[in-house]
Amino acid sequence: MELKTLSSGAKLCSISLFSGGGIGDIALEWGFKIPVIVKCEILEERASLLRSNYPESKVFQGDIWDLKSEITNHVKTTLHKSRPWLIVSSPPCQGMSTNGAGRILKAIEDGKRSEHDERNRLILPSIDIIEELSPDWFIFENVPTMENTVISNENNLPENIMSILKRRLGSEYTIKASVLNFSNYGVPQNRKRLITIGCRINKIKQVDSNPNQIFTKKPSFLHPLPNTSNKITLRQTIGHLEKLDSKHKLFSLKEPLHRIPKLSDDPYWWITNTPENESAFNNLTCLNCNTSHIRPETKQLDLLLVKCTKCSENLPRPTTYERGWICSICSTINKKYTRKCINLHQRNKAKLETIRRLVKGFDTSYRRMTWDLPAKTITQNSGTYSSDGKGHPEQNRVLSILEILLIQTVHSSSKVKVRWNGRYKFEFLSESNTLFNPTKSLDSIIRDVIGESIPPLGMQKIIEHLQQLEKKHC
Repeated sequence: MELKTLSSGAKLCSISLFSGGGIGDIALEWGFKIPVIVKCEILEERASLLRSNYPESKVFQGDIWDLKSEITNHVKTTLHKSRPWLIVSSPPCQGMSTNGAGRILKAIEDGKRSEHDERNRLILPSIDIIEELSPDWFIFENVPTMENTVISNENNLPENIMSILKRRLGSEYTIKASVLNFSNYGVPQNRKRLITIGCRINKIKQVDSNPNQIFTKKPSFLHPLPNTSNKITLRQTIGHLEKLDSKHKLFSLKEPLHRIPKLSDDPYWWITNTPENESAFNNLTCLNCNTSHIRPETKQLDLLLVKCTKCSENLPRPTTYERGWICSICSTINKKYTRKCINLHQRNKAKLETIRRLVKGFDTSYRRMTWDLPAKTITQNSGTYSSDGKGHPEQNRVLSILEILLIQTVHSSSKVKVRWNGRYKFEFLSESNTLFNPTKSLDSIIRDVIGESIPPLGMQKIIEHLQQLEKKHC
């Protein structure tokens, strides 16, 4: 493959680390025709998706700590010791801590925290690769709290991630980090992510008026400007699709991807009685006698408000059952083995019983979305009604596979036309290029890779901006 050499001396290509299923790479590879020559992913089913969709990319499957030298050697050989234009890295955030460095250091000294939690440190091999390959640009994509995250650095000392980036890459790159909401960039979804961008091109670096400041509350000059007006709504994106029901109609005969999981009887009853943009926790009107209840301010009493106080019929609120006892003085619910309630009242003669109580959770759980706003964040739990804001705004179900593909801009909708519409295939290839059968269900894999990825249209807007900066200043 012949790669274009840019005026900076770099080759017009990119590297994708923590690639997932390669959803974010769609914009690079198919939108801009920027070859993603290397992809790295630890999970077999996702690596097999990469092989299937990007046959010309070298897919490194395994732990990036073990593979980083192979990756850099392969890139140098492929590029004849030249540099790539871009490295994109989306390291997972499991295990990261927003505690202060001093508190973490004390926990390590006291033996209460491991010095080596590799999950916390997955950004470090990405930095190693950037140092080794010196791309013109790098992009880190992660959750907003990454800005305040403290990890064990390469010397096993607690340090803020932004400080590590500045210390190790700041002499070569100007680095800016801002939280972007992709709904401001044409994506029909409220999805906030910390986008950290680094540039080593001197003429662009000179534009940075405050090189010591990495994090900015508003998008920096390295980030595309947001457009907060005319956001694409959920209705505009999926409102045209055939109606489904999580009990009576689980799929469309016309659209194979328009399919949903089945809900059991109780959750179906809860969602059936939940209005748009409301949580089933707020279903406080009795369906039998129409009595409206006021939600108690006390959490323990709220847990017990699952029956109508007038006719004793069950309210359509999310409930569960547990063995315990109810305090005769303050009505708190207590575990069966405790002798005192949380208010220190003695159990005395309170009988052990099976208690129907409210499910413990936030009001964002068991909640419907809103038609005339962008969708809630599509996560890996997009098929779980109990997860934050996952209910369809009107129909009794969660979003379908097709709907999350539309909202994530993998497919085109009537309001958002993407040049790669329908090109991505959920087909699996092993390292030997034979068909691979994953152990997880196909729908589970789709929801996983879509939920953890950067929307391709969001990546497109970022890359467009970087190219405009080069055109303007170089």
